[in-house]
Amino acid sequence: MAWGDTVYRVIDAFSAKVKEDLVFTQFIGENMKYKSAAGSGRMVEKAAAKYSAQFVTIAGPLYIVNNQARELLKKEPSFNRAGNLIKKLDLIFCGIGTLSSIESIPAWNENKSIIFPGVNFKNVAGMLYGRPYNIDGQFLNLSDDKVFGSNIKSILSVPRRIAFTNSKFKARAMLGALRGRLLTDIIIDESIAQRILMEAGRD
Repeated sequence: MAWGDTVYRVIDAFSAKVKEDLVFTQFIGENMKYKSAAGSGRMVEKAAAKYSAQFVTIAGPLYIVNNQARELLKKEPSFNRAGNLIKKLDLIFCGIGTLSSIESIPAWNENKSIIFPGVNFKNVAGMLYGRPYNIDGQFLNLSDDKVFGSNIKSILSVPRRIAFTNSKFKARAMLGALRGRLLTDIIIDESIAQRILMEAGRD
C-alpha cells in the first residue's frame, strides 16, 4: 500500500475483522512524513491493525539518488522481508498524486531536478508509485529511476492496482493514469468522473 490523506480516510472506513492471513507492506520507500499519521510506515501499521494482520515496512526513503547506494541497500538484511513480499503482491491500493505531493516535502522539493533528472515538470500530469507521468500515462523518469523499492515492471504485473480520490483537482492525474492503464480499478464519485471527461475533451 501507499500513503496519503485519502488512503488514511479509506483505512478508517475499513470494517474491523480478524484476517490473520493478510500481510500489509510498503512496496516503495518512506515518504519521510515521520511525524504524520499519514506517513508510510504508520499507514501500513494502521491498515494491519484493522484486521489483526501482519505488516512489514521498508527501511529506506522513497528516493535514493545514488544508483549504487540504492542497489546496495536492497541487499541489506533489513530489506529482505519486504523485498520478498513485494515479489508476491496480489493487490496495491493507493491514492493519486500530483507534483504538489513532491513539493510538500522540503528535501524532495529542493532536489527535484536531481531526483527526476531530465524531467520537464510542465509535462507532469500526476504521480503514481512514486513516479511522474504525463497526460498519456507515460512515466517520465524510467530511464533514470531513483525510486527505492519495486520497479515499474513489477508493479504493473500486480493483478489488482486500485486507486481512489475524492479531489476534483486530481482529475487530470486520474485521466493520465487511465490512459496509460496504470491502474486496474478506480474509486471516484460522479463529480470527479465528470471532471475527468471534461479534461479528456480538452485534449
